Amino acid sequence: MIIGDLLWKPFDVRFQEILERITLRQKVVNEELQLCKLNEIQSFIKRASQTSNDLLEGVRIAREHQQRATDRWEGMAQGKVLKHLKKPRN
Repeated sequence: MIIGDLLWKPFDVRFQEILERITLRQKVVNEELQLCKLNEIQSFIKRASQTSNDLLEGVRIAREHQQRATDRWEGMAQGKVLKHLKKPRN
């Protein structure tokens, strides 16, 4: 079949068919590259989302610690004021 094509098809027709096959394969490769890029982007978004969630959890924990420290500080200050007020005056 290939020899038959070579004998009766002119060179420019055969060359055009070769170019069309190359173009088709180029499109397939480009689509596969796009798919790979999309997969990488999805992975990046997933990692970024997890990092964001981790940071939000860290902020939540820091706020809890800050509130506990504030509560302790206020409790100590109130205790000192009450102790001062309860001291007998001479």
